Amino acid sequence: MAIHRLELLPGGGVQDGNAGNAGDLGKHGVYLSLLAALRRTFPWRGVLNVIEAHAGKGLYVSRQTHWRAFQEMDQHQKHVLHVPLLSAQIAVMAPEPVGVGPIVDLEPGECPYAGSSVLHASVLSSSPNRSLVCYDHCANVRETLQRVLQEARFDAIRDQVEILDPGGQSEPVILEALQAGRYGRSHVLHLDPFAFVMKKRDRLTRALYHDLIQECDARVADESLGAASVFLTWGCNSMAAQADLFKGGYMGGLHGGFQDLRDLVRPTQRIVIAWCWRLYFSLIVIVPERLRDDLARCLYADLARLRAFCSYFEISRRLAS
Repeated sequence: MAIHRLELLPGGGVQDGNAGNAGDLGKHGVYLSLLAALRRTFPWRGVLNVIEAHAGKGLYVSRQTHWRAFQEMDQHQKHVLHVPLLSAQIAVMAPEPVGVGPIVDLEPGECPYAGSSVLHASVLSSSPNRSLVCYDHCANVRETLQRVLQEARFDAIRDQVEILDPGGQSEPVILEALQAGRYGRSHVLHLDPFAFVMKKRDRLTRALYHDLIQECDARVADESLGAASVFLTWGCNSMAAQADLFKGGYMGGLHGGFQDLRDLVRPTQRIVIAWCWRLYFSLIVIVPERLRDDLARCLYADLARLRAFCSYFEISRRLAS
């Protein structure tokens, strides 16, 4: 059944305007590279469970020039298979029932963009044992994701996807689950706090993330969690971004701010990715020590196309992270 663009527009707030921007391209590229690397390795080759703290609607109507420019890099598609994000987007948007088919009645300048929850569902469909947990407090967002997952493309995994309302912030729910030991070595956790590092009123959220990242690092180290990531953006505040990335931290460094979160992760488990495409973004990725160097090399190769657009792009090395 065809999806009409109007079905993808209700609710979602800032997600709708940002879908397919430079932050999404980098973040989703990393998610796919991490999945691919884990699926080549024990135990994730046999079982893989993904948890998204802010899952979103799964499919978006995007007006982002970033996404259009990225697509146009491969007009003839002869190199698509070497760009995981492009190949994954093409797989999702393929004709039914292989993909979801075309989005009906798109307006000039609009193009579809698959968000993280749909990309994860698509890739996990071919894993032997898998699950996907999608947290989102917005009812419209959950309903839209549920509608998208009714497409035949997701028949194989639909019963292994949970779309849950955390009843507010998802982070306290996830922290409680981590501390109670309800996740295991097969679980991969994605956290998405956006720009809270800049907001004085978000002191409690920063403290919460301090505890979350500390817990994730310890759990990955003792193999009771597979991997985790935390995505950060500084929005339009380039001065805050530059202070965090290159100097002593925003406002001299905040408890639970970017530098604090980064330094909570032991260097042998830490990959820090930072990029600027008009706005600054960063991902802190926590992975098992034995995978760290190989994964950093894979990420660097997989994000090669993104680097062509960025005025600043860096993936940390073991001794420089």
